[in-house]
Amino acid sequence: MNIEEYLNYKIYNDLLPDRSMMRWFLRKDPLGNDTGSRPFKFCLSKYNLDGGEQTQFILNAFPTLVGGEILSHEYYHDLDDTMALSNKIDMIDFLAIPNKNVYLNHSYEPISLDNDSFFWNNDVFTCKITGGKSHGQHKKKYGTFGCDTKQGDRLFLLHSERASLDVRKLKNVINSQTVLPVYWFANGYVAATEYFAKYNLEIFNDFESRAIRYKFVCASRLFSENKKYRLELLNKIELKDSAYSLLDVCPTTGQTPNEVLPTNNVAPHSFDEHANESAYIEIRHETPFNTSFLHVVLETLYTEQKHHLTEKIFKPIVLQQPFVLAAPTGCLGYLKSYGFRTFDRWWDESYDNIEDPDARLDAIADVINNIASLDWDQLYQMRTEMTEVLKHNHKLFYGRFASDCWHELKQNLKQYDF
Repeated sequence: MNIEEYLNYKIYNDLLPDRSMMRWFLRKDPLGNDTGSRPFKFCLSKYNLDGGEQTQFILNAFPTLVGGEILSHEYYHDLDDTMALSNKIDMIDFLAIPNKNVYLNHSYEPISLDNDSFFWNNDVFTCKITGGKSHGQHKKKYGTFGCDTKQGDRLFLLHSERASLDVRKLKNVINSQTVLPVYWFANGYVAATEYFAKYNLEIFNDFESRAIRYKFVCASRLFSENKKYRLELLNKIELKDSAYSLLDVCPTTGQTPNEVLPTNNVAPHSFDEHANESAYIEIRHETPFNTSFLHVVLETLYTEQKHHLTEKIFKPIVLQQPFVLAAPTGCLGYLKSYGFRTFDRWWDESYDNIEDPDARLDAIADVINNIASLDWDQLYQMRTEMTEVLKHNHKLFYGRFASDCWHELKQNLKQYDF
């Protein structure tokens, strides 16, 4: 069981009321391919009828086959009549229970209405009457989540993006349901309780004794499609005395840097093995990550209109490094709203408020280039001046931060008065 699955069970077990169903998405399809957390494979359901004992069920759902092949978008699939519950109440009987709370947990990946329009549409969410009968009544073709508003069901969307244009647009994209959004900082909670939980070691916390061997580190494993901005940034910054990475081809599309950006002048370069390890830190020996002054955080999103951060932003906080954040507008302020401090005492962080993505990238590059122009003694002195901020962020991350995130989820669920 991976951490996302564990959290699905924890949310379901600790926070959801009776008459609840929870659906979620998995990272791997049946062939082991990465799905970007699109498919869902598991559903938890529970109810308490006639004062009886609460029963919990685990339902195994399977992807739809089309022409003998599994289509990627079909991992968002409908439940059908072939599935049964362990106590012999079939799926349709369970879905017919009125006044259910149906939860879709989309907390660990950002929502994309445009790229996933095959999913975010009325056909998926509408409950329809079909021909034939079951138990003397007309069968219903339930949408993906078995939510029927006519019988008092409610559909909740657990998500992890604040000030999100996509979440605001949902009510216009899906009008067959009233989708009730529930925000929480899911990736922050996962980073603090799981990904980086074991790195709070005294032997590793003495950042002031660590040598500064690189002025900044900038890892850019993926650089095409919506992550093209990473390649554009590499072309705007002074890379001397830095640790940067750029592959010969982008793993997601197979494109070379010059195919993605014809004006590219940055040569492919590696300082690591380019593994997808944004939630891993090497502590046994010196690496460019733990011996760089500045950590350039290249987030999953950049041009999108939402506040959404992943575990990437917490890597420099664990390492007690200053950072520059390449992310959507306002994400630095979003991080600060949880009590973290940043570095506007030492450089201009107004880039966070620039809405135009190209102008914001120029401003981020200016900050990096100014730092790259400093000599090594200046960097050591600046790091010493930052001690209070670096220690504060570290203490907050390993202190109350996870509890704050969990409390946030709990309170935001309660707003709907169940």
